[in-house]
Amino acid sequence: MIMSYFINHFVILQRAYEKVFHVRKYHPEIILICGIMGALFLTINTATIDTGIMNTPLHVFCAGNFFAFTLVANFYNGVLSVILYRKERIGSFGNTVMKVLMIIALVIQIYISIYGGSGIQHTLEFTLAFTVLANFFILAKDVSGYELVYDVATK
Repeated sequence: MIMSYFINHFVILQRAYEKVFHVRKYHPEIILICGIMGALFLTINTATIDTGIMNTPLHVFCAGNFFAFTLVANFYNGVLSVILYRKERIGSFGNTVMKVLMIIALVIQIYISIYGGSGIQHTLEFTLAFTVLANFFILAKDVSGYELVYDVATK
């Protein structure tokens, strides 16, 4: 997960640099920082399960923070992708549409989690997990075909 967010960050900066677009004013590092924090909370969350002794308060805290940070990263990545596509045609139309659909799904899921009652929480946990997984599929499509090469000889 962490490497996915690093590669995504690098590709956003590189594509904006190639178009001479000042993406830094939109603070793309928010995606990177929130994504890394979400990944770290997921690591701790998984460790609480794998130890043989379940630490339920820590597990619940880390699971909640994993979803919170990851959803912020995914939501802002979608918003930034729309900005980049609308202003400079950076990225593909198809991936931008998929990110907008993902944002809509996130908003619906968050609304349901707030107002839907307690009976739907377990189902919502799984749908949010699949939405996060879908985001990594979209990130992979974004960077596919992009060569992450740094040539020392030309610098």
